[in-house]
This record gives sequence, structure tokens and C-alpha cells, in this order.
Amino acid sequence: MRYAILHHTGIEPAHFDVLFESAPGSQLTAFRVDQWPIRNRTAATSLRDHRRLYLTYEGDIPGDRGHVRRVEAGGCNVAREGDAWVVVFFSECDMKLGVRFDHDGHQEWYAAPFHP
Repeated sequence: MRYAILHHTGIEPAHFDVLFESAPGSQLTAFRVDQWPIRNRTAATSLRDHRRLYLTYEGDIPGDRGHVRRVEAGGCNVAREGDAWVVVFFSECDMKLGVRFDHDGHQEWYAAPFHP
């Protein structure tokens, strides 16, 4: 499985897109985070799936939607633990993407360092 981290600028607020394959050849599961690498638990926003070209793409996003620059990419292991994605990146920053439900049933996604 492969992943890419894109720094997305030229729109407010600037952020990082975490993109990864959830199955070989799949569209990319996508989350937005404010910082990279993840050092502490931080909010993550689930995004619609992205096209695979974003594993390698850098440049302007059509429709005046900013600019992306790849800051990290490589291989990863992907698994599900209940409602959470566990994504172990083959890099210095292993990360867990999870979901927590508040008392009204709203989803709150988060990213946190992963320590098995």
C-alpha cells in the first residue's frame, strides 16, 4: 500500500492532506490535518476519496483551489480496528486515524502517534 502527505496552500487555512490506499489500486482515503508530522493527538477531517494521481502530483489544483506540494510519501500498512483506521507509515511518523462519537452521535476524527 502507498501513501502521500501533501501540504495544501493557497487556500485558507493551509493544511496537510493525508492520503492512502485502503486496498491495492483503490482510490485514496483522505483526511485533513493542521500539522505534519503528528506529534500529539490532533483533529482530523475526513475528506472525499481522492484520485490516485495525488500519490505523485505536485502543483496547482484546478479551479483556483490552491497548490499542493508532497512533503512525504512511501509505503504503509493499513488496517481497520472497529471504526478506526490504523495506518502505519514506513517513515518516522507512525499514525493512527480514529473516530470518536460524541453524545449526540456526531463523528470526531482524530490523528495520533501510533505506538503498538
